[in-house]
Amino acid sequence: MEQEILNYIKDAHGHGLSDHDIKQNLLDVGWDLEQVEESFAFTRAPGSVGEGLISSPETTTSAKAAPLSGNASNNTSSSAKPGLGAMQHSAVLQPQTRASQKPTMPNQLTEAPATNISLAKITSTPTIDLSDTHFEAQKAKSKTPLVIGVSFVVLALLGAGGYFAYGYYFPRPQTVWTNYQTATKNPIYTSSFNINYSDPGIPDQDGSYQKLNLGLTGSAYINSKDPSATETKTDLVFSYKLENTPAQKGQSGSRKISAVFLDNSLYLDLSDIPELGQMFNPPQNLSWIKIDLNTLRALASTTPYYTADVQNQEKQFNDKARSDFAAILKATPVASMQKVIGPDTINGVSVYHFQNQIDKTVIKKLINSAIDDAVASSTLAQALEIGAGKQIVNNFIDKINIIKYETWIGRKDSQLYKISLDIQFPGAVSMLAATGNPLGIARAKARDAKRLADLRQLSSALELYFNDHNGYPPSLNGVPQQLSPTYIGEVPKAPEPNDGDCSDYYNSYWYTPKGTSKNINGLIVYPDYEYSFCLGDKTGSYKGGLAKMTPQGISAGLPCQDSAQNCQSQKAFWPPPGADTPAELKIDISYSDYGKKQTLAAPNNAWDLVKYIESQMLPQPPIMPLPHQSQPLVSNNNTTNKSNDQLRENDINSMIVELEQYYTDKSDYPENLNQLIPKYLPAIPTAPLPPEGTCSTQDNQYEYQRVSASSYKLSFCLGKGTSHLSPGKHIWVTDGQGGNYQ
Repeated sequence: MEQEILNYIKDAHGHGLSDHDIKQNLLDVGWDLEQVEESFAFTRAPGSVGEGLISSPETTTSAKAAPLSGNASNNTSSSAKPGLGAMQHSAVLQPQTRASQKPTMPNQLTEAPATNISLAKITSTPTIDLSDTHFEAQKAKSKTPLVIGVSFVVLALLGAGGYFAYGYYFPRPQTVWTNYQTATKNPIYTSSFNINYSDPGIPDQDGSYQKLNLGLTGSAYINSKDPSATETKTDLVFSYKLENTPAQKGQSGSRKISAVFLDNSLYLDLSDIPELGQMFNPPQNLSWIKIDLNTLRALASTTPYYTADVQNQEKQFNDKARSDFAAILKATPVASMQKVIGPDTINGVSVYHFQNQIDKTVIKKLINSAIDDAVASSTLAQALEIGAGKQIVNNFIDKINIIKYETWIGRKDSQLYKISLDIQFPGAVSMLAATGNPLGIARAKARDAKRLADLRQLSSALELYFNDHNGYPPSLNGVPQQLSPTYIGEVPKAPEPNDGDCSDYYNSYWYTPKGTSKNINGLIVYPDYEYSFCLGDKTGSYKGGLAKMTPQGISAGLPCQDSAQNCQSQKAFWPPPGADTPAELKIDISYSDYGKKQTLAAPNNAWDLVKYIESQMLPQPPIMPLPHQSQPLVSNNNTTNKSNDQLRENDINSMIVELEQYYTDKSDYPENLNQLIPKYLPAIPTAPLPPEGTCSTQDNQYEYQRVSASSYKLSFCLGKGTSHLSPGKHIWVTDGQGGNYQ
């Protein structure tokens, strides 16, 4: 039922038109006869239905249908809807000009106000009786809209099918993104990548900073369909450029690296990496090395550090970390879609280009969860330290600025085809400035520990010289003479730069003989000496600042009584310029060839690095003397007694340094040496066997005794002595004011 016809019938009756005139007008402009008759039946209008159009009793000669205007036959429009008879002289009925157009009701009843329509304006025409021929013509004409309707339905069905087919092969962007997040990524693919990192300031050892640029480009093939037998092939170029900001002098270069991972073994091409080649020292005619991970794990399990308990803890940590990560990511994904940039094509693949955003709170949860899992069994003190570390990490994440994060997802398979990421974050100098330069503090502690170790060696050498010559040696420019190489291999120099409040002037070691010199057997010697140096901070039981060593021991934290120029530190202010400039990381990775498997082969004649390590770690059989030899057995490394004593001295010095570092950290000495493992020493050294000289088996052992919180004793025995120490038993004693041999 056409509401437009019903409205016209109602309005036309209101203006006095007869049913005949109304119907004739409707037929003349192209409305279907059945529609017209049904509309009149619906409105219960008078008049016969089906026998022709008979005027109703209300029809008069003064109220006939208005004829078409004189130029109606020439005033047609293909775009206008057919209109009904005019009720004003200016009205023009528009006949239907296209079979596909729906007849349009006349505009006069709606466009012109009802008050302007009067019977006086209606043109009187004779009553027109529609013949049977006219009815047949109208019925024939009525088939045209029917054909159009059927055609429209067919086209609609075809269009709907095409739409659903398009939706199947190319879903909407939101659907593609959702599928990408939930779908499993194809485990076989090839990627090409371009990664660049720039940092405005990398701290150097001398306190300056340099601008660093790193680049990584290349391609990789991954086949992880079977996780237990993953296969990869990677070819990349690593480039670097280091610029010294003040002098604009720097270093740059590049290295090519190729790697193959096959059958749980890693193969590396060292042909363009001479540094690694020098480290491992493979045969010169080989460029590839092989690292068998299965053999390496088995070898590690034989060491005292990788016990079954450690392996079990490692597995529990990995399992729990994976479970916690999965739970966090399930609750909230790291990345989300911000907007659709539009469709695109990558290597012939139709994709959607998305702009994304990263939820930094999720990253915090992941990192904090990993830290919590790793330190589940930590002590309270360790937990407090780790809590501070977590705060630093969280602050760092807050300062990350994501400049760009865009992805390209396949419209058909919802696989990732490209990712582009550009982020800025605090550089090395900025982080060190924000955290009080922890790296610089650690290096300063190491330098202070070396200063003490150097002075102890010098003390031992001076005492040996005194024993031989009844006096201490003379000095030349602050350096003791005649000590090297007999009593010490080389007179050490103070590490640089100066630390704490130490000035450049007092940072160096300066030896000054004291007392009245004597000439003994042609040598000038002195009865006393003083060795000055400077500690940047408290080290062990020694205060930071100016210090001096005498035959009586070491005194530290002394006031500087020299000129202001010699006493004042000339160190640069921290943080250095450029601390506020962020570092930047740009990542562009493209993915292709999903599901296309490649055939990988292990490089020929690769040098087995694990077997080399195994040969170095396994104990060697002791060297048995021949029947005619009467000398005692030497240690299993086939060194002389003299070198065994040097090993003993080196062991003692390393333990002394780490004991002082332990005291610096905890203001106490350990109850036993095992408390130094693993933070300070990987293992407690043992004295070479067999004992030599006058040393008994008991004397030959390294024995540690904690006397008090600020004192300990460490005993050992030398067979023939060293350039610093005489043969026999020695005891190193620390009493809180310094250390000496007894």
